[in-house]
Amino acid sequence: MITALVDLLGIFYANNDLSNFEVIARSLQAAIPNDLVSLQFLGLVYYRTGRVDEAVSVFERVVRRCGCRAAAPADADISDNERSSTVCLRESTRPNPLLAKAWHDLGAVLLQLRRFELAIPALRNSLSAEPDSTPAMLALGRAGLGAADLDLAHTCFSTVLEKRPESGEARIGLGLVLPETPQVRGGLGVFRQSPRVQERRGAVARGWRSWAV
Repeated sequence: MITALVDLLGIFYANNDLSNFEVIARSLQAAIPNDLVSLQFLGLVYYRTGRVDEAVSVFERVVRRCGCRAAAPADADISDNERSSTVCLRESTRPNPLLAKAWHDLGAVLLQLRRFELAIPALRNSLSAEPDSTPAMLALGRAGLGAADLDLAHTCFSTVLEKRPESGEARIGLGLVLPETPQVRGGLGVFRQSPRVQERRGAVARGWRSWAV
């Protein structure tokens, strides 16, 4: 049942059918109380349909739920709900570009809300579902910058540049990372190589610096 419901989530989201996407997320939440996947997707649909306060409330609930899990003893018994939640996460992060889009958009919403601690795993899940996604990798780099995880940001922007040397976004992102490390000169060099910076240096630099934090 879980696999079928997760597949429907991807199909409805790809078709921008947010009403049925919400129905399925609620069905999963009813079947697996406090499941983190369906909770986060409910937050996504609330945000996208203008119910921002409800979305924020859901994301705060997710943070509390994650805290409870982290505080649980290592040898604590695993409940049936937790086993089902594990299955739900596994099914929602298997290769599937439809679900990758939902995870990516969730990460983008969390970035806007500056909930970097939730944005990072959401974007990692997007990459699990679609490993070659450049937008998700760039967004994960942005989340790393927001969370002051410079190693993560550096890895993400460098990975994009290996595949797409022409990416101005990745060059600027990497340029923002490196000045915060001892490799200042290297960072400035990368930053200045971006064709977009050379064409619109002032506007782009301001826009991306604002974007990064």
